[in-house]
Amino acid sequence: MIFYSKTKLYKSFHILQHLRNNYTKLKKRFFLSFVRVRLFSLKICCKIQKMWELIREFTIEKIIQNCKTSIMRRNLWELPRFSFRILRRTLPFFIISLFHFCIYPIREAEVLETDVSFLYLNSTEFPQNELEKMNSIWKVRKLRDKGTTAEDKNNLGILFAKNSLLDDAESFWKECMKISESNPVCFSNLIRMYYLIDEYEISKKEISIYLKTAKKEQIQQVKKLLTNQNRKEETILLLDVQSKIPGMEVISWDELSTYFLEKQDYEKAYFYLEKILEINPYHKNARASMVLLAHDLEKWDDLLMFAMNLNSTDDKIPDLNYYIAKAYYEKRNYSEALEWIRKSPESERETLSFIELWKKILLSVNPNSDLHPILTYIKKMQAKGIQIKEEDVLPTLNPSGKKTIEDIKVGR
Repeated sequence: MIFYSKTKLYKSFHILQHLRNNYTKLKKRFFLSFVRVRLFSLKICCKIQKMWELIREFTIEKIIQNCKTSIMRRNLWELPRFSFRILRRTLPFFIISLFHFCIYPIREAEVLETDVSFLYLNSTEFPQNELEKMNSIWKVRKLRDKGTTAEDKNNLGILFAKNSLLDDAESFWKECMKISESNPVCFSNLIRMYYLIDEYEISKKEISIYLKTAKKEQIQQVKKLLTNQNRKEETILLLDVQSKIPGMEVISWDELSTYFLEKQDYEKAYFYLEKILEINPYHKNARASMVLLAHDLEKWDDLLMFAMNLNSTDDKIPDLNYYIAKAYYEKRNYSEALEWIRKSPESERETLSFIELWKKILLSVNPNSDLHPILTYIKKMQAKGIQIKEEDVLPTLNPSGKKTIEDIKVGR
């Protein structure tokens, strides 16, 4: 039984496999089903627990009652044999009584026990350092009726979760949110537990309830907690649920697109930006982000559509002309690309990417184009301390580079 309390369930499982061989098929099934079961509902687990508590109490009562009868009859010699017979028949119930708390598969038990993202509150009676020293499951179970403050309930909830007493953990965190209305820390711990045991649907349900009852400041605090702890998947869960609340769609999609942009998951970011623009075609951030994304994804037609739309407003973004020129260049419309290069502000010409594009466009329009106008901006960049060599960008400025270009032209 120590094996279970330490979450080393493999050993417990093998012991039960060995023990089951001595009992009926019903008992065999009973042994292993309890260890293997992956409970999809905490409520079902609680019912199973209560059922076996009743069986255990009934069995113990019968043993004591029969023992008393044997003693009263002074048939003490019958007692050992009788006790052994009763014990042999009821051994499965004794073993199960040791396992009558809710359990989850080994992976979840270990993850719960070692997770460092649960947040403690400042509790006088149940401080974090004292609870972390508690390594006896029996002592933990005795705390089920303890705790009066929100801080107590929160910290005990963590203790229960780390010992796989999930129904108790859920109950204590919900009590915490009743005592301290919609407490963000207790809520973040609750959805953390659901996330760790892959109960995403339950998590979404609880998030939906919380978003409808909590204050705006509390919701922002939850998001901040998740961000500070780098709990990105849980943030996505929260934003996904939030996006289904009328009036919160655009805000949620904007945050989701930002998240996926940071992760460089451009396809998903693109998906959410498109959803924003379906509802609000003039959303500044969405249009600007779509230009940048279309560039990275090489969707040149989309880039031109969003960039031209943005160019007709006062919401221009830096290097917009460069992006338009790049799209036209990739579409082999070199004359139009050169036109947008010439329209670019002086301040935006002093970048290596701009100069490289300018050079390519000039040489595409005419292989004998004069590249000296670009030289001015290279010198300005050098004056700012940017490490750039003229011959690296403009090879035709020296005889050797010019010969190389000529050889390329004639196919040598």
